[in-house]
Amino acid sequence: VYETLPLPAKSNTHRNLARLKDQELSLEQFKSKGTLFREVTGYKAMLVHHSPTNSYWVLKSFPREFAKEYGQQQELREDIAEREKEALLALSHPFIVSIAGSFQDVVNSYVLEEFLPGGELSLHLSQLRYFDNKTTKFYMAQVILALDYMHRQGYVYRMLKPESIYLQVRNI
Repeated sequence: VYETLPLPAKSNTHRNLARLKDQELSLEQFKSKGTLFREVTGYKAMLVHHSPTNSYWVLKSFPREFAKEYGQQQELREDIAEREKEALLALSHPFIVSIAGSFQDVVNSYVLEEFLPGGELSLHLSQLRYFDNKTTKFYMAQVILALDYMHRQGYVYRMLKPESIYLQVRNI
């Protein structure tokens, strides 16, 4: 999806983050540009465009009906998702994805996150097979700074893997 969409040359997400945090969010404010991924549980992430700010975001949705069907196990997953959302709202660091807010409708719960057009680190690793030392040190330094900041704020991150590291730029 990333490669086929006409995206702005420069990200304006941070400028618009404060504007969106102060707004009441709803699905009608966003136009879907495509699905980034989808799970069998109905959880999905879409690339969306917010016309009033001319900015791109990732809108993650989770069907509320699924939670009713799977009972206690799903309640635990929702609790984890809620804690993740609260942590992202509380954290402010250049190497941590920003979250603009969340909302619900009758069908889904939604979380609106900053769009990073560089995609997942794992995508770049699969294309290049490995990084040179300079590139490896560059990305590792950013990951270490983000983890250090999170730990200083009292958070522990347990899902560190190339699929959960997103890049701000298109090319490495």
